[in-house]
Amino acid sequence: MKQLSVIVVDDNKATLRLTEINLKSMGFEKIFTAKDGKEGFDLISSEKIDLIIAD
Repeated sequence: MKQLSVIVVDDNKATLRLTEINLKSMGFEKIFTAKDGKEGFDLISSEKIDLIIAD
């Protein structure tokens, strides 16, 4: 089965970290985080992302 790549976009560092920990515990390995929309867009432009989680 293919490993999905996920990006989490949130301006709250604690929320980013907690979401990353939860995703890892569910088996996700390729997790990107971004502190704002611009950083998230830059990552999406340079990486193949399967799932976006944003607030």
